[in-house]
Amino acid sequence: MSELLLALHVGVYGPDDPRTIEARSRVAELLLPSSRERAEALLRENVDRAVRSLGEDTRETFDARRALFAAGTDPQAAAAELELLLARARDALPESDDLIQIIEISLVAVLLESGRPERAVELAEAAVGHALERYGAARLETVTRRAYLATTLERAGEDERARELARELLPVCRAALGEGEVTSIVRRLARKRLPSDG
Repeated sequence: MSELLLALHVGVYGPDDPRTIEARSRVAELLLPSSRERAEALLRENVDRAVRSLGEDTRETFDARRALFAAGTDPQAAAAELELLLARARDALPESDDLIQIIEISLVAVLLESGRPERAVELAEAAVGHALERYGAARLETVTRRAYLATTLERAGEDERARELARELLPVCRAALGEGEVTSIVRRLARKRLPSDG
């Protein structure tokens, strides 16, 4: 069904249209668990088409590269590529563009996967600092970055810091985001029992 939808996008909008590039990326994401080779081919095609039709430093090209690097089988190489991509995106895109946060999240995930939890935490902390400076503590952009830092700390094995941050953040999440998915994750971290509790 997803391949059919992609064919429809190609027929209606053309293979290089941003809407087709986005559809191709969604199809690749669905295929990754079962057909990595086909998914990676689609992601490489997206990068080629985005560069050719839209240019090197466009939002669509950055996102196409992010998806390709994040899907790679070599976490060390993916982390290096995503670090470079993040720096380039920060130079080319407005600071308010949410793609910068998406690239940050992809990079943190790959760093954790590649066994570099200290660097992942460092990057997540820097993203929070940047958001605090730009938006203030109560804005959605800052709250979501702080919540992601809490989950990063947990994944990096820093459970006590994750729980402390989650407890501090929970009322802010409720006020800024309501009772959605992010608040639920923060609540779970805030209530997590540690071995030292027993």
